[in-house]
Amino acid sequence: MLHSDASGERGMRLGFFSTEYFRKRPGMAESDRELCHELARIGYDVRAVVEDRRLPPGEVTVDHDGAVRLWRYHAPRFHLLRPRTYADKLLKAMFGAPRLASVLAVYGHFVRENHDLDLLQVEAPFPEGALVGMVARRAGKPFIVSARGWESRTLPWLRSRAIRWTLQRAAGVRPNALNMERMLIEEFGVDQGRVRVIRTNLSREVYLPAGSDLSAVRAASRVAARERAGLRHRFLVAAVARFVPSKGLEHLLAALRILRDRNVPVGLVLCGDGILRERLRDQAAELRLTDDVAIIGSVPHADIRALLAGVDLLVVPALLDWTPRTAVEAAVVGTPCVLTSAVGCAEWVLQAGAGRVVPPAEPKALADTIQDWLEQPEGLAMAGRKAVAWAETFAVERVAEELSRFHRDVVGADHCRH
Repeated sequence: MLHSDASGERGMRLGFFSTEYFRKRPGMAESDRELCHELARIGYDVRAVVEDRRLPPGEVTVDHDGAVRLWRYHAPRFHLLRPRTYADKLLKAMFGAPRLASVLAVYGHFVRENHDLDLLQVEAPFPEGALVGMVARRAGKPFIVSARGWESRTLPWLRSRAIRWTLQRAAGVRPNALNMERMLIEEFGVDQGRVRVIRTNLSREVYLPAGSDLSAVRAASRVAARERAGLRHRFLVAAVARFVPSKGLEHLLAALRILRDRNVPVGLVLCGDGILRERLRDQAAELRLTDDVAIIGSVPHADIRALLAGVDLLVVPALLDWTPRTAVEAAVVGTPCVLTSAVGCAEWVLQAGAGRVVPPAEPKALADTIQDWLEQPEGLAMAGRKAVAWAETFAVERVAEELSRFHRDVVGADHCRH
């Protein structure tokens, strides 16, 4: 049963499992911690199980982070189990993920101690989701899995089977992109009625402070972006991505060659790094684009906002992607995007009027769209204003509201089944 909070409204006891509560990978803008605090603010009793590598190996502590109750652990060693147990070795051999038996013990102990939980939510289908699925099944608790994106065709067979097992037994699955929803249903056999697309929240630090003058921010950033890239073109577009085949950056370079042949005064900033860095540099040279392309490497996440605010367009030429954070972060500062239909947020962008969509791997279509937009400054400015409004749909307050409705639907359906 849901419990009543102090205001008399019915709250929910939520067990939240995350490995990113305290730890952010470079460029990661969303915040599980902020989401937990927002859920607590709207009346939840949030109890989070989080990996905290600041702890000594093997230590598990229970404390509070504001209104959120925390079970913090460091996975490599767990004091209730011998490190490097045979179970861990077997799981590592099968799935390539070490020390899973130790984490399973932490999760199991947490659920036994918190037997009054209404719902469990885990932020990754593997390995954490599979472990939570085992614990939830044993405890008779419904659980929700967040699916933030992976390429199903590149998964090892056993790992794919574990993910399928988890997703098919979850009471609810929360993809963060529309193409991810389709993949879950078509490739993993998840019942459509248990799937709900809910955006991944961005951290509040991504948004401009209240009262900021966006026009002034963009004007200053425009100068800084050109200085950083060493380009003096009238128009500047950017792509921020890992330099890997699925990002389709070679098609963007081909589109730029078409634009330069048409005498469109546009330069390109490629921000990122990866295995294709030298190949992209060579391609730019072969296409005689050396003076039109700046490959500036990885940019600290704290500096991404200024770069995105300083360009006219963000281009996402991916062959497959979910909801790239940079597209939303560009929208925050009023920069529209051109992206392919293989990107999970393409339909949202079109509906919001915050960008345009082209077929993947078609440089001419990409060049036509970029040129058409750059030659319509009023339309570009209008799209920038709409992009700012679209970015607000990723704010933690909006995401928490959507997630709360999903939680109640899942718990209500589980009560009906029992």
